[in-house]
Amino acid sequence: MPPNRYREDFAPLRKENPVCYLDNACTTLRPDSVVEAVTSYYTETPGCGGRSPHRWGSAVTLMMAQARQVVANFISAPREELVFTLNSTAAINQIAHGIQWQPGDVVITSDKEHNSNLVPWLQLENEGVIDLQQVSSNDDNTFDLQAFEEACAKAGDNLRLVAIPFTSNLDGVTNPVSEITKIAHDFGAEVLLDSAQAIPHKKVSVKDLGCDYLAFSLHKMLGPSGVGALFAKEESMANLETVSGGGTTIVSASKKNLEFLSGPARLEGGSSNYAGIAGARAAVGYLTNVDFDRLSNHEIRL
Repeated sequence: MPPNRYREDFAPLRKENPVCYLDNACTTLRPDSVVEAVTSYYTETPGCGGRSPHRWGSAVTLMMAQARQVVANFISAPREELVFTLNSTAAINQIAHGIQWQPGDVVITSDKEHNSNLVPWLQLENEGVIDLQQVSSNDDNTFDLQAFEEACAKAGDNLRLVAIPFTSNLDGVTNPVSEITKIAHDFGAEVLLDSAQAIPHKKVSVKDLGCDYLAFSLHKMLGPSGVGALFAKEESMANLETVSGGGTTIVSASKKNLEFLSGPARLEGGSSNYAGIAGARAAVGYLTNVDFDRLSNHEIRL
């Protein structure tokens, strides 16, 4: 399909004197199918998922399960390892405040982080919880693997987490994340990839990457605002503390006993953005039919 054919699927681009929209790094436009999915939730099945047994509630519960599967498939992950969040920022904060840190733990980031993957670590360092180290880029703005490996070696047994952008929001440079992940794992650290700027532009497989955590936002990939996702390996997810405790996260709650559910539900406190998740399913469905090689070539030409 020619790239300009996609314009017909977006209402803002069908108007008289349509704009040439180039701010997708901030937020994307939404195709008709996403808008229709969001509207359908409000007009057809406006119920609560996971807690209401009536017809609408059951329909929403099924929709959420299907959406989780669709989004998980998109990154080649098991659905049991996919958590719905508010956005990438919320996903990263779940990791930052969910890991049970030990004195002296080191977190390594790059010098080209979005605030979403910088502020949580600065907060923890200012609170005396972690030691934050940043790896400087090469002169050509590419990731310095040698400097990174040296930083890992210097941290030694204290290295706990490497939190790196898959693709930088500052200059669009894609980092060698597979190599970064291998080096980090060799030093016994987990890896979190901020993938907000990568997933809309290339095929991403967490199986191939081998990362422990991966965060992204649906509004940067044709989906609604207010929906993000966090991939976490099963063993890593099991070790995370619940940051947003509340409804849907627990088996039972009393002064004598507090027992949390297992899996993604434990990290999805409160009523979900059901309409947004419906739109997320539609957005990923739309992207599944996109030729990413052709898309990449078109972006390079631009």
